[in-house]
Amino acid sequence: MANFISLFDNFAYDCIIAIFWYSFLINMKKFIAKIATFASLIIILDSFKFWPIFMEFFFAGIIPGTNHRIDPGLMLASFSIIAAGLIFKAFVLPYIRKSYSLKPTHA
Repeated sequence: MANFISLFDNFAYDCIIAIFWYSFLINMKKFIAKIATFASLIIILDSFKFWPIFMEFFFAGIIPGTNHRIDPGLMLASFSIIAAGLIFKAFVLPYIRKSYSLKPTHA
């Protein structure tokens, strides 16, 4: 009887380890796919000289491919609106959703 229980314990332990490794490998495949996608995106953007163009637009307001510049006040206003939206989404919206969520009532 003791042999049967020890076999069952080893089998249960082996099943738990197998499930853990299976889930780990599936998640690792997704992780490797995400890293490879991100790395290829970086390489593609670098081949288009994206980073200097983005920095010129971000800091000086130069529109790529033209001789036009965006007014600094307009750049400040647009970045302020974007920052306010991100802060609202990250910090305020979760509290609003939590406070107005529908909770089941028990009669």
